[in-house]
Amino acid sequence: MSARSYRYRYHHQVSRCFTLKRNRNFSTLERTVSTLGVWHNAVEKIPPEAIIPGKDNKCNNDPKLAAFVGDKILGASFARWIQKKQRNVSSSSVQDNADTDVYDQGSASILASVVLSNEFMADRLSQILPNPVHTEWARQANLGQHKLGTLVEAAVAAVDDHAAVENLVEWLIEQGQEADKNLFNPKGTLLRMGGSIEVDRHGGTDHNPRFLATAVFQNFHVEATGRTKKIAEQSAASQCLVQVRDGGVVSLNSKEEDEHVTFASPIATETWTPFDFGEEWSLTLKNGESILDWWQRGTNEPRKAFRRALFGPKVFPESVLSVDSWTRRYESTSEEDDDSVVASIVIVFDDKKGENGTPNIVFWSTAQIASSANKARSMAGLDANAEISRLVGFKTDG
Repeated sequence: MSARSYRYRYHHQVSRCFTLKRNRNFSTLERTVSTLGVWHNAVEKIPPEAIIPGKDNKCNNDPKLAAFVGDKILGASFARWIQKKQRNVSSSSVQDNADTDVYDQGSASILASVVLSNEFMADRLSQILPNPVHTEWARQANLGQHKLGTLVEAAVAAVDDHAAVENLVEWLIEQGQEADKNLFNPKGTLLRMGGSIEVDRHGGTDHNPRFLATAVFQNFHVEATGRTKKIAEQSAASQCLVQVRDGGVVSLNSKEEDEHVTFASPIATETWTPFDFGEEWSLTLKNGESILDWWQRGTNEPRKAFRRALFGPKVFPESVLSVDSWTRRYESTSEEDDDSVVASIVIVFDDKKGENGTPNIVFWSTAQIASSANKARSMAGLDANAEISRLVGFKTDG
């Protein structure tokens, strides 16, 4: 394998998530990933010079880009894990969910901010990267925890194995679970802080009840509903903790049927959030047009450009291997400036210039800033479509 061919190749199909086993006698995930066997099998195939900054110039690797890509891959895998878990909770019975951990934006953000942090991974460097070359280099370099964490991110970027990354992510979650039970118990954390929480029946039927939980801490007051008492309590508690940390104000929309919607700022606004493709992948072609016709029709239209960019791998599967997007919100510290949003798109291409027909992987990215996420994504989409068109030799109008 050439020095270039191992590089940070990954796809948006990082969605092969874990099957979560439930046991009504446990309030946490069943321990099914006690080792890092899958991850170790993959990472041991990667040459150390592909991970260690500056170890071998022949690899021509950019350590900052490697850390950036690895961080995003970890975040995407974590997001898919949360998504899969929530789908399992939604599709199972109320009785099955009675003792199952549930997540909302607040609790998921708290969990991710801990188990995916550079410091958390640095503390477990010898377990994640058992190759003595890595650990000896880290010892001699005498780097801080943040830099050591980026070494793990670089390894994630270099590993071309989604199952291995998933193994690592779930192992990190289990490590966090063992280290701090409070990560999985926002209700307990709130009560230890001196807060309170109450829950009452709130409509529904005997087979599908609804519960309303009220979490209070000092001047913070949050309500949330759920299919079980635990879901309602944990949701209200986690959102209250987010508000306490952010110092924000909670607004409730009582007009929503059986739901109370909180307009809460995320746990950390200046973090990259992977774009959830969701229904964006639903496409209905009309009037006999091809997917290429559909793509060309909206490539240069600001309102359609972002979605067209996401469909790059479906329109040009031999050249566009992957398209992923993240957004990051910056809150202004000045009354004169508005908040801003950065939208980033990272594309993995095969530019067909490899020797003997081997893939030649090329990475391209753009970052656009605007006053809203939609505007930033539109600008990034236009930029991405222009690059896709250039690489595949496809001429667009406009």
